[in-house]
Amino acid sequence: MVKQKKKGEEILVKQDKDVSDFEKRNFIKKGLLGLGFGASVALLSKIPLVNAVDYVKANNIELTNPLPVAQGGTASTSAVDARTALGVLADQVAGTASMRTLGTGALQALPGNTSIIPADGTITQAKLKTSQGSVNITKTVGGIAYLDISSHLTLPGGEYGFHPQYKQVESGGFFSVTATAQGMSAFALGASYVSKIYLAQAGTANSGGTLTTYAQQRYVTSSGEVFWVFILRDKTTRDIISMYQAPDHPCFGNGGKPLQVPHPFGSYDPLTQEIVVINPSHEEVENMKKEGERGEDEPDKDLLEIITENYDIDEASKPKWPSIPVTVGLPKDYEMKAMGEEVKPIKKVIPKPTYIKGKSLRKK
Repeated sequence: MVKQKKKGEEILVKQDKDVSDFEKRNFIKKGLLGLGFGASVALLSKIPLVNAVDYVKANNIELTNPLPVAQGGTASTSAVDARTALGVLADQVAGTASMRTLGTGALQALPGNTSIIPADGTITQAKLKTSQGSVNITKTVGGIAYLDISSHLTLPGGEYGFHPQYKQVESGGFFSVTATAQGMSAFALGASYVSKIYLAQAGTANSGGTLTTYAQQRYVTSSGEVFWVFILRDKTTRDIISMYQAPDHPCFGNGGKPLQVPHPFGSYDPLTQEIVVINPSHEEVENMKKEGERGEDEPDKDLLEIITENYDIDEASKPKWPSIPVTVGLPKDYEMKAMGEEVKPIKKVIPKPTYIKGKSLRKK
């Protein structure tokens, strides 16, 4: 131990410790670039700040002899950060390798518990998801009768959809049951692109019953602000003719213009038929989906099956029409966006057609 006088006070200078710390600094400077980020940080953390700078205080008494350049220092009497003393630059411009301090700045590393929320109205390419919707045609008869029915229906998801899947559900006694599913069949096309499907069924009931043909489609989306159930039924008997369910309005992916595609029913006859719209909450939809889950020995039920089997339309209800903007499409260049790049969905408020009835569901 060496003693020296300064302003009448004694300072203990641990020469052997100074040499040891100097050797550590030299070792780190030479090997820092060869270490991984985590290893470098761990190693730096082992050296106290007081030994990693040129200007230090020991027991509140200043040591004014700076570490010379020849010995790895800066020859400065100004206190500096340990990274600077070691020649390590932090938080450099984007694209430049450097150590990053924790924080929310543009050049800092975000802490592990930071939640990333996209700006309002934007998503990223990686946050695009898939949803699923379905349509059907159905006919109920009593006694011996034909079950023939057909309709052109707008598919959920439109241009963002994958190839649909089909199924047919019988309730009662039937024979000679058939189903047809195809793109178009003698249907007058408009000037807008739409993804329609032609569903047709035929059969004979020998003791009454119901025959329903379904098509479901999975599609790319980013939305789900409002859930939509459209029901086409007979004005007089209120027998259901056709249905649609999806977390997106029928105009989504089908031109994105709700005035052009206000509903999914291509065979709608306003003189004999009426359209009912139901907007169940997300919680209600999830509960209905759970009701449709079945064991391994039988298929799950479609949401439309659950609605017709377990629920009735509450004719006295008068729910408010959705007033929030909903996604009706994605920008035309969304597929060209890189992963992580922002995509701004197209959103619009859906106007309520005067001929559509808004209703709620109630348990049977």
